Formats: sequence, C-alpha cells, structure tokens
Amino acid sequence: MYIIREESRRNIMLVPKIEKIVVNNAMGKRSRVKNFLNRSIEDIANITGQYPLIIRAKKSIANFSIKRNEIISLKVTLRNLPMYNFLYKLIHLVFPRMRGVFRIDNDGNINIGISDRCCFPEIERESSDGSRTGYDISIVTNCKDIVLSKKFFGMIGLYG
Repeated sequence: MYIIREESRRNIMLVPKIEKIVVNNAMGKRSRVKNFLNRSIEDIANITGQYPLIIRAKKSIANFSIKRNEIISLKVTLRNLPMYNFLYKLIHLVFPRMRGVFRIDNDGNINIGISDRCCFPEIERESSDGSRTGYDISIVTNCKDIVLSKKFFGMIGLYG
C-alpha cells in the first residue's frame, strides 16, 4: 500500500504491476543436434509449465553460420497465474542457489541472465551436461520510470 499512496498520484492505473515474463533459451549451432533440441524443449517446458515457441532464423547470416529457417531459440511468454507461479519459484527457489546478472533497462523492466540451468529444481544435476545453454529472463512491467521500478522490484524481492 505504501507504493500506491506514494507513487500512484491518486490513480489506480499508475500502480506498478508485472505484465509478463519472457523466458528465452538461445541455442545457436547446438540446435542442429536433434537430441539436444528435444532435451532443451523438455527442460524449458518442465521449468515454465508451457511448451516453448520455436524461433527460427528469418534469413541466412554467413558470418554466424546460420541458415534460413534454422532453429535458433526457444521462447516462452508467461502471463496471469503461470507467471506468478514462475515468479514465486524464481524468487524463493532459484535465486538463493545462483548468482545472476540483474539489469533494469530504460523502460523499467528487469533482465536476468542465468548461466547455470541446474539452479532450477526441475533439472537434475546428473542429467545436465556442460554443453547446455542458460536462460535469459525478462520481467516486463508497466512502469516507465526507473526509480519507481527499483522500488517496486525491491518490494517484491527481486532488486536489492
């Protein structure tokens, strides 16, 4: 209630809230290995509770050895109840196990890079090989002010 009284300026629509959480797994050249792709899809589906959207390259880029329509990334967008369930798991189970990089961008969103995917309780440490990539998590809010975003994320336990 403190943040509502202080920052909302008597308009309930200005109260900060989380709109969505986007979980991205950029795979690069490893997506060409069928077993790696299937295990990555299974892992991100277990972590988020949703089947990922498979992102393909729109055009060929010779410098990166990417061909057109090649799978380059997996993405999941969480909203409503699954978003809050994932956020609870992120704050209480994942963050105590890891050291991540937190950045607040100019739009008031927080971006988290997780390099070790074994910090999620759904991933078994012995089944995880070192060749797997981490996750980029973006928590999108309706805040457009960085100061208000820092207060908001501090109140929910994401920014210290």
